[in-house]
Amino acid sequence: MKQTPYHDFSALSHTFRVLFFTEKLLNASPFSSKLNMFKKHVITLSALLHDIGKADTHTTD
Repeated sequence: MKQTPYHDFSALSHTFRVLFFTEKLLNASPFSSKLNMFKKHVITLSALLHDIGKADTHTTD
C-alpha cells in the first residue's frame, strides 16, 4: 500500500492553523484589515486542502 500524493496535507493544514494563530496575535496592529483578508484566504485554502485530502482516500497496490 503506497501513500497518496496528498499525504502531507495534514502538515500544510497545521501550518495554516499556525498562520491563523499568528494573525490573531497581530489583529490589533494597524495592518488588521489586511490581516483579516489574509485570514479569509487561509481559511479557504485550509478547507480546500482538507477536502482534497479527504477525497483522495483510494489506495494503490
